[in-house]
Amino acid sequence: MYDRMPDDVVIELAELAEQKWREIVQSKKQELDTVPIKLVLDSDWWIYLGQGKHPEILKAIISKINSGEFQLVTSEWVLKEWDRNLERTRMDARNLLLQESKSASKISHKLKGEEKKVFDKILNKYKTIEQEQLKLIDENIAVVDSIIKSKSIIVPLIDEVKGLVVEFGLTKKAPFGKKNSTGDAVIFLSAMNFLKNNMNSEVQNSIFISNNYKDFADSNSKIIKIHPDLKTHLIEANCIFERNLATAMKLSEEMQEKIDKYLESKAESILEDEYVQYEIDRYIAMDSERNRGK
Repeated sequence: MYDRMPDDVVIELAELAEQKWREIVQSKKQELDTVPIKLVLDSDWWIYLGQGKHPEILKAIISKINSGEFQLVTSEWVLKEWDRNLERTRMDARNLLLQESKSASKISHKLKGEEKKVFDKILNKYKTIEQEQLKLIDENIAVVDSIIKSKSIIVPLIDEVKGLVVEFGLTKKAPFGKKNSTGDAVIFLSAMNFLKNNMNSEVQNSIFISNNYKDFADSNSKIIKIHPDLKTHLIEANCIFERNLATAMKLSEEMQEKIDKYLESKAESILEDEYVQYEIDRYIAMDSERNRGK
């Protein structure tokens, strides 16, 4: 039989054990804090950043990437879509800016006398600023292009993912639905496969950010969350699904509100487009019936 240790020795050993545990916890916390969160941005968000609608958001993102808080993971397919849409993104941003002065010019034609002089003076000043803004659009797109290509881990499309995409397409799993969603499936599955195979799930996590909630989200849920068909892949990659870019990157509430307004306006635009398409389809169907003598 062993002799019982003195109480002071027991207390000392307990304190040493507690101290050792605190050191382990602190070490793990430091490890968690220094490992960047992996960010996977869908093509729609890169195009949004390229349009330069909220340049302060892009600056905040660059700062967080440069500080090592976040690291970008970009599918090869996203890179192709960005390159394919680059010039259109540039032209859309330029046309939106130029449209503002065109609208103002229409107002000028309706004014007379002193009011017209004052308004035209302001308009001419705006057109000078407009030229500066057009240069900023080109600079902004160049910055986004550089971030995608030099600050991202580019994930290639491998045979394993190709097989998964075909399987999802044949079985009509999300993101496949009413349209051909091969690109969406490639972007999501490529990223999840890479994250699953290249991350330490104990200390790393990741965020998949897409406004394409119609294809990626669960339509039966009251809140926007990942579709059940995709949930397993998200869990295996230790990843979460987020729609709002500013929320995902823990930006200020003001920036999050700006993004929320943008998402709301885009959702309204999608609904309008769907309504117009519905009316077109309905008219074609009625016209077809009339031609058949019904």
